[in-house]
Amino acid sequence: MNLYKIFGIIGLTLLIIGILVKSEKREMRNKIYIIGGAFLLLYSLYIRDTIFIFLQIIFIFVSIYDLHKMKN
Repeated sequence: MNLYKIFGIIGLTLLIIGILVKSEKREMRNKIYIIGGAFLLLYSLYIRDTIFIFLQIIFIFVSIYDLHKMKN
């Protein structure tokens, strides 16, 4: 199996785990989303899907913004 496909599987798994994390652990959920999104971004760059690349970039930035907003 190709390394980038493994990145995609890891990213998807992390996003699913992030969805299952309880809402009171929002900081942990955002960190999982950022890491999972980064793995999926690598995969989307590999498959050269422009829409998916932009989606992942936006998803990661929104998660970072929410994490930053929580800490302030």
